[in-house]
Amino acid sequence: MSGKIYFLRPVGMIGPIKIGFAQKPARRLSYYMSLSPFPLEQIAECAGSIREERAVHNHFADCLSHAEWFHPIPRLLEAIAAIQTGAQLSEAIDLGDFRGSALSKKQLATRAQNGTASKRLSTGVAA
Repeated sequence: MSGKIYFLRPVGMIGPIKIGFAQKPARRLSYYMSLSPFPLEQIAECAGSIREERAVHNHFADCLSHAEWFHPIPRLLEAIAAIQTGAQLSEAIDLGDFRGSALSKKQLATRAQNGTASKRLSTGVAA
């Protein structure tokens, strides 16, 4: 499924940064704003798929804060800046650079339990 990979953060702050996927990111921003104690803003978006979103999560797994929220390390901020200036996802982020699994402990446990934990796709995404 194709759509948009988007990046959110609290207004006026450098981070944390939410990396997500949606066909309509504006609706997703509204949803997350209803849950957040802070106003949020979308800082970038680019064309992508759910599989590419997972690859982006895995690329930035070394700065994972919680769920789909990431610490604003320089490498992440540089990728966002490139996307803001019009770079395609594959130009801004090396999706083959797997830094670890950004799946939650619960997701990893579920995959281990149902036997899908060891299957991998070419993008480094757990199947």
